[in-house]
Amino acid sequence: TGNYVGAGVGFASIKGARNQKFCKVDKTLVCRGFWDYVDSVGRIHLPRRFGKTYNLSTMRLFFSSSLELDETQDIPDDIIEGGVAGLSVAEICRKKREWLFRDSILKKEDPDFFEQHFGKHPVIFLSFSRCRGPGLATFLRQLSDVMIQAYDNWLFDFEEVKTALSEAANRAKLRLDNRTRKYDESKENPEYILGSTDLAQDIFKDLSMLSRRHFGRRHILFADEYDVPFITVYQSDWSASQKQDALTILKNLFGFMFKGDTSREKGLMAGVFPISLGDLGSGANNFRDVTMVPTKQSELNYIGALGASQHTMGGIDELVDSFGFNRSEVGSLAEIVLAPHKHLHNQIEDVMWTIKQWYDGYQLYRFGGKYNPWSVCFYFNSLTQSISDAESYSDEDISMLI
Repeated sequence: TGNYVGAGVGFASIKGARNQKFCKVDKTLVCRGFWDYVDSVGRIHLPRRFGKTYNLSTMRLFFSSSLELDETQDIPDDIIEGGVAGLSVAEICRKKREWLFRDSILKKEDPDFFEQHFGKHPVIFLSFSRCRGPGLATFLRQLSDVMIQAYDNWLFDFEEVKTALSEAANRAKLRLDNRTRKYDESKENPEYILGSTDLAQDIFKDLSMLSRRHFGRRHILFADEYDVPFITVYQSDWSASQKQDALTILKNLFGFMFKGDTSREKGLMAGVFPISLGDLGSGANNFRDVTMVPTKQSELNYIGALGASQHTMGGIDELVDSFGFNRSEVGSLAEIVLAPHKHLHNQIEDVMWTIKQWYDGYQLYRFGGKYNPWSVCFYFNSLTQSISDAESYSDEDISMLI
């Protein structure tokens, strides 16, 4: 629906892409692809602006058994058929999340999977994007803040609906509250931070235990930009001993989160650069990896001769093809964006040729010719702005603009 293509911070989740004036590319099959393909832990390594955060956020909103109030509170109540009178906060949040997926390919093609997994799993979502130092104490505080943020999201849920915890879950929450309270009181003290090297891991352990005891089942763990803290350490000007300390902390943290934690059901890490955790001695070294690499010109020619790849509706195909745009999706976008400009309908082939020359240069698994969504969206935006007064242009002028 809609004739506008959007790319921006607001489109980092399915929630931001639901504005009715925008056309959408449905990537909800990523949920089933992840579930089918990743037995324990997977990793996705893609260039920036390729849909990593978007897809992780989509999976969070699909699987999570929490209210996810921070993701739904901006959705107006009037989207709920029959209104919200008499509904609890939990019911309202669930209906808003169902609205996000209401006409999705996933719900239409596999209603059984949708019913079995929508809102049924505890999810821990961690973003390491801000773990950038500059000093070791600041870096360690940022690692702990990642865990605190995940807990704060749950606290928001607990307090909003006055959640009643079991005795075991309440003990876990009290332990976590005490640990986070002490952290809040002392986090500006570098000596405390440098002397609490296991703090981030300890907070995560408490969070994992609270999840298991409250929700009664193992959690799904999503780690966005997991490579950022490692790159920060490698590129820092810290002393050799400080770098080694930081890498040891990261090794222990990721080793527990993605290997040692028996309360985790599945996990997925996303980043730009592959980090060899096995080289760090971490127990987290047995992953299912999906990595995208630029193709050579000879490979591009071969892929072009094959045409658009079609996935088999399951497993790794659904997971892989959910990142980036494929040729069919870009073609559909071109038709939608140019639809209001009748004088441009004969230029769609030129548009597709131009996009291919600029952006069609990635191979992922068996899918060739993958497009960077951010680049494609900005191309369409620039194109439509440039030809807004093209009624007076000749076909040759329009071709030059394209």
